[in-house]
Amino acid sequence: MLTRKALGLEMLDDVTPSLDTYYLFRHRICDYAETENIDLLKECFEHVTGKQIKLFNISDKAVRMNSKLIGSNIVWYLRYELIHKSFARHSIMMVSL
Repeated sequence: MLTRKALGLEMLDDVTPSLDTYYLFRHRICDYAETENIDLLKECFEHVTGKQIKLFNISDKAVRMNSKLIGSNIVWYLRYELIHKSFARHSIMMVSL
């Protein structure tokens, strides 16, 4: 229901766009980014985030470290590395038992 609301579909009988509409939209955004070297989605999110920061009076002085560390660590590891490190830790734990 929240997704429908975000898309402006407030009534249950509102017609939803087809999947092709979303794919074409994404394709056009990517094409624009390539030709103009401007990431419209990034700019949109930054704009919305900036407004929310002002609206909710959020300070950028404090950062929730638990969320930040999880996201940044996962970005740095490939899937293979995550699996490898998990098995390596599991093996070390099994040997020490």
